[in-house]
Amino acid sequence: MRYSVDSIKEGKAVLLLPGNEQFVAELSELPEGVREGDLLEGDPQRGYRILPEETASKRKKLYRRMNLLAEK
Repeated sequence: MRYSVDSIKEGKAVLLLPGNEQFVAELSELPEGVREGDLLEGDPQRGYRILPEETASKRKKLYRRMNLLAEK
């Protein structure tokens, strides 16, 4: 399953699933260096991995949208 890291606070991360469903995970269960906005793949039993290419693509799209909104 794929998740988006919505927020990280007090040793916990809020992960968003498709459909905006939320799941809270201990930060210690996630890959080292995980940041808000990262896309992850995995599950609580097998572990998670960061999807760097997908995360970079998502950030570029958001950056473009923000620039378009700022121009209006």
